[in-house]
Amino acid sequence: MIDAARTLFIEGGYATTTISAISRAADVPEPTVYRLFSSKLGILKMVLDVSIAGDDEPAAVHERPNVASLFDEADPRKVLAGFVAVATQINQRTSAMYSVLSRAADSDADAAALFSTLRRQRGRGQEQIVDALH
Repeated sequence: MIDAARTLFIEGGYATTTISAISRAADVPEPTVYRLFSSKLGILKMVLDVSIAGDDEPAAVHERPNVASLFDEADPRKVLAGFVAVATQINQRTSAMYSVLSRAADSDADAAALFSTLRRQRGRGQEQIVDALH
């Protein structure tokens, strides 16, 4: 369902993508989509979460081993290189969906709130990197 939603959001945008279309593309009943994600915004959030993390595991990015180990690294060059690598991977996975969310935020209040939350989380992550380098 997540892959189907991602494809539909990227191809047609948030506004034109429907739960029915996601259901058909994923070959699952509509009630299943609603049961798992509650709404179109819920599935958009999950697509973004999976894009950011790279999988559907419930661990936050800063708790993942490849990131958490950077906070214990003493060499600032290794810390910076590690965070650059992580940020590059995240940006590669999220760029298309970030654009979808940005456009959706222009006309949908709930998408705008999600976009704002995502930007705050991104800022907190950048602050953690600065703290780790300090």
